[in-house]
Amino acid sequence: RKQVKEANPTFTFGEIAKEFSKLWRALPDEEKAKYTERAAREKEAALAREAAKDARAAARRAAAPPPSAAARPMPAAGAAGSSVWGGAAPPAPPFAAAPEQLAS
Repeated sequence: RKQVKEANPTFTFGEIAKEFSKLWRALPDEEKAKYTERAAREKEAALAREAAKDARAAARRAAAPPPSAAARPMPAAGAAGSSVWGGAAPPAPPFAAAPEQLAS
């Protein structure tokens, strides 16, 4: 990549990709085989790492205690019980004036 960029400093990302495509098509099959085999090995290793990671996560979930009520997600906004006050308006602070007193 560095050599292609240095040889063509004004190329955009897409033009660099096109240049790599030309270079790949020009490679002999024996040369391509090295890269495709390496890519296949790396893909296998990545899939194995991902499967191991998933297995560890599943084992942790299976061993973990169920979540407490405090850890459960809140209901959707606007749903009954979706606020701290159970869907009702919050209580007025003791120093607040009544609405009819504010109108005058």
